[in-house]
Amino acid sequence: MGLLVLQIIFDQSVERLTSNFRSGKEQSVLSIFLIFFFLLLSEFVVGNILLLFTASEIQKARNLGAGQPSALSAKTFEQILIEEIRAAGQILSGFLLFIFPGFNRLIHYFFVPFVVIFDEDYQIGKVDALKASLKVSLHHFWFLSTLLTLTSVIDWILGYLIKGDEDSIFKDPAHVGLAAAVALLLNLFFKLFYCFVYLNLKNKPQMEK
Repeated sequence: MGLLVLQIIFDQSVERLTSNFRSGKEQSVLSIFLIFFFLLLSEFVVGNILLLFTASEIQKARNLGAGQPSALSAKTFEQILIEEIRAAGQILSGFLLFIFPGFNRLIHYFFVPFVVIFDEDYQIGKVDALKASLKVSLHHFWFLSTLLTLTSVIDWILGYLIKGDEDSIFKDPAHVGLAAAVALLLNLFFKLFYCFVYLNLKNKPQMEK
């Protein structure tokens, strides 16, 4: 229930800012910054909680992490945020240099939160999360670029079909609540999908040996 409320808050914030920007009421750099800020905040909070829940269920199903803390823990969440901030700094610096280096780092550091959760070497301090993510994604750049583009487009299309021109929660609370619930389910599905993509790519070199 708490996640649903957070999803509604983030959705309504982005919708309000986007609507004002399109109508010309608030067309400024600050407006654009706030739209991206709430989108990133939504992913950092709601997205990572869903990822932790998904990973925890995968661990239970596969009997992973025996003797280790569950993926669904405050410490793991904190570590994910720390490593994602590090990755975001590298990605931003890449975009400031040129577009392609930034996009390149965006792909290569996509698996950083998955490393924090699933990589036992990271959990005992033997590897760096950014380097481990780079190692997994290094030879799969175009595959991951295509995959992330496709899933993003699918997510956007499904989200638009469900939400449409979303109203204020005060005008149509049922529609807004349903849209937020479906958005959570879509996010959960994609997190599960990416977990299996990461685990398959991580184990691929070992399987080929």
